[in-house]
Amino acid sequence: MTPFHYDWNKERLPMGRELCATIAHILDVAGIPNVLWGKYMIFTYDMGPLQEAQAEDAKRVRKVPPPPHERYYITKYDDSISFIIPDDRINDARDALLLAGFPLCTTGCVCFDWKTHEMVPWHHFLGENGNTAENPALKLFRRSDVLFRFPDPDLAPPAPDDPWYMLTNDPRLPADDEERRGANPEGRFDAALWPIKIPTAVKLYEALILLRCRDNDYHSHSDGSWTGWSKYLARSLVKSGRITIPQVGELYRGVIEWDQADRLWFWDGQPSLLRQHLWESKACLLPFRTAAPLIFPCIAGTILWMNTARSTPSFWNIVAGLGTMFGRMANTPTRGMDRKQRTKGRVRRFKRPGMEL
Repeated sequence: MTPFHYDWNKERLPMGRELCATIAHILDVAGIPNVLWGKYMIFTYDMGPLQEAQAEDAKRVRKVPPPPHERYYITKYDDSISFIIPDDRINDARDALLLAGFPLCTTGCVCFDWKTHEMVPWHHFLGENGNTAENPALKLFRRSDVLFRFPDPDLAPPAPDDPWYMLTNDPRLPADDEERRGANPEGRFDAALWPIKIPTAVKLYEALILLRCRDNDYHSHSDGSWTGWSKYLARSLVKSGRITIPQVGELYRGVIEWDQADRLWFWDGQPSLLRQHLWESKACLLPFRTAAPLIFPCIAGTILWMNTARSTPSFWNIVAGLGTMFGRMANTPTRGMDRKQRTKGRVRRFKRPGMEL
C-alpha cells in the first residue's frame, strides 16, 4: 500500500467527510481494519428525514415545558467522527492515530455526559475545543461492543456481494443531492476521497434492532440513538423499497414492520416480544456500561430482573438480574452471569446452540 503521512498538528481538517477519509487512510496504511460509524456513516444511506427530525426535535424542546424528569434526559445528536475497530487491534488504532498527532484523552472518558445519547468509546481523541461532552471528538469503539454479530472486517475492500460491509463510494448508495439535502452531505462519498468501509444497510438495521434489545430502557448513552436510527432507516429505505422485508432475517421482520408504523414504544408489540424471546433463548447481551448516577443503574437492573424473572422464572435468571443491577452499580460490564459462563473482564453473549441471529 502506498505510504501516507498526515499530521493533525500541521494540517487540521474540519470535522467532515474529508477528515473521516483521512483517518480511514491512516488506519488502512497501518494495516488496521476499520468501519465508519456514527453520524457520518448514517448519512451515507441518504438520511434526509434525520436532519428534518433533528430540527423538529429542537423546536419541540424549545416550545414544550420540560417534564419533571427533564434534567435526567437531554436530546442531543452526536457530531463526532466514530470508527469501529476489531477488538484485538483497538490499541494499535489508538497508537496509529497518536503518531498522526491526534490528541488522546487520558481522563478515562469521564467527559461524556450520561444524560446524552452517547455511547462511551473505548478510546477517544480530543476535539478542537478540548475535553467536553459538547465538543465533537474522534471516537474508537470495539467491534464486539457495537456490531457484535458481525465478523471482523478485512483490510481488503469488501466484495460487491459481501452481505456485511460495503464502501462509502459504492454505486448502490445514492448520490449526494445538494438541492434536496440539508447542511450535511448525504449519500455516497465523493470518488476523490479514500473509500471507507460501512455496514450494508440491511445488516445495519439488524444490528440496530439487537442494540435496542440490549440497551433500551437502560440509560447506557445510546438507546435513543439506536431507536432513532432505526426509525429513519424505516422511513428512508424500507418505505422507499431500497430495503425489502424479505432481505432481512426472519427474526427481525416483525420489528421492522412495527417501525414503519412509527410505533416505537419499546415495551409495546414486536420489539418487546423480540427482546423477551432473546432473553428466554439466552441470546441477549447485557447492557453496556453506563456513567449514570448509581440510582439509575439500580432502577434499570431491577426492571431487567423483574422482566427476566417473569419470562423464565428460574433461579439463575433471578441471579442474573440481581447481578446486573449490582454490576451496573459498580460500573463494570461483568456481573450476573451463569457460573459456568463467567469470563473475567468481558461482556458475554448468552447464545443457545443453533440460535440464528
